Amino acid sequence: MDANLIVYVVIGAVFAVGVGALALYRWYLSRKEVDVLHISDAEADLIPEQEMLARRIATVDLWGKVLTAGLVVYCLVVVSMFLYQNWQATSKIVNQ
Repeated sequence: MDANLIVYVVIGAVFAVGVGALALYRWYLSRKEVDVLHISDAEADLIPEQEMLARRIATVDLWGKVLTAGLVVYCLVVVSMFLYQNWQATSKIVNQ
């Protein structure tokens, strides 16, 4: 049973690395974002590029929230499995 739990922990770690990679990608995208309120005529050609970047960041934010929530739920399930296995093992020892 412990070997199965290790597999779940490794899967969770891979999941966490994915969330971290997505956070780094979001940081990389936001470096290029210009959040200036007043745009001069010379900078007006940047508007479509900034709109596209804002949509991309919004998409990454959505996936980041979904994956983070999934990771939290997954970790809660793995911890619950661990606690249940230990509880079962303890009750077997007490009943003997």
